[in-house]
Amino acid sequence: MLFLALLCWGCGEEPPNSPPDAVGTGGGGGSAGAGQGGAGNELPPEPLAGVFSEQAALTKARSSFAAVGVDRSIFLFGGLSGSTKAIASADRYDVDSQSESAMTDVPLAVAGASALAEGGAAYIFGGLESLGGPTVTPRDACQKVMLDSSQWSACAPLGNGPNTNGFATLDGRGRGFLFGGLRFIDFSSGSLPTKVVQGYDFVQNSWTAETMIPQFRDGAAVVIHDGRAFVIGGRTIDESNGMISAPAQLLVYDFQSYQWSSDIAAPMLSPRVGLACAERRGFVYCFGGSDLGGKPLATVDRFELATLQWAALPDLPSPRYSAQAVALADAVYLLGGKDDADDASASVFRLE
Repeated sequence: MLFLALLCWGCGEEPPNSPPDAVGTGGGGGSAGAGQGGAGNELPPEPLAGVFSEQAALTKARSSFAAVGVDRSIFLFGGLSGSTKAIASADRYDVDSQSESAMTDVPLAVAGASALAEGGAAYIFGGLESLGGPTVTPRDACQKVMLDSSQWSACAPLGNGPNTNGFATLDGRGRGFLFGGLRFIDFSSGSLPTKVVQGYDFVQNSWTAETMIPQFRDGAAVVIHDGRAFVIGGRTIDESNGMISAPAQLLVYDFQSYQWSSDIAAPMLSPRVGLACAERRGFVYCFGGSDLGGKPLATVDRFELATLQWAALPDLPSPRYSAQAVALADAVYLLGGKDDADDASASVFRLE
């Protein structure tokens, strides 16, 4: 997650029709199959105890990178590492041996991208080439890598155009979704956010417009469970007066009724921006982030999807924001990010 000023240039966006209309397609084809995340219903709910342990560090400090978890490995793509220019590094972190191995670099270096895993491949959506310059236009590229061979190929460009800071998740039924994000960045006068939620069909290699988020969210997280998407945290901007806030309310989208609600889930215990969340067996774990002033936080809390209630967990060993949370079978891992000195971190924490 990249901390960038919001400006409500996108308030005039037109919502897509329901049911969804096509907004972009591409040639080639993906492959359906087991991947990262999904519906989360295969095993009965089971909360983690909330005990942290520090694992072997990454080979390089990085923040604002993309990551996916498959089996016993976590794959990391791009990000920032001590400069304003995105790195192209792609790496595999084995959680059992706590060792890291390099993959073939990402063809288009990106920071602030989103990633999903499906059918033995990882898909990298959008992102920024650099934070340098007075204005920046994110990429609209979709980059696909086969995780066993480290071979890269292009997939269909994002249907809604350039995007960074969008938040992505799987629905467990062969589609991924990219929520919101920024379409243009101006460091002097603000950035152009979007409310559009777009769906990606891995088999058809095509994008469709699904809906629009009721309010802009930047630096948020999202999970899909039992046909509903939960948008958690982040910043929003009041379209009437331009005031920026960190809302505690979760935005919940029902894929059957195409309706949004903001009052069915308990509000966050600690609203924040740039948090990292991951879902494991009916519980969503949210780590770190920052307040609106940019102060990094060590806060950890857990959201139960059955009761829609929050519970506080012990704090992180040290504050983190712009990190990545990845859920595997037995634990949730928090990797990288920035610390309270605003330096990129190579740390890996395991929550069990």
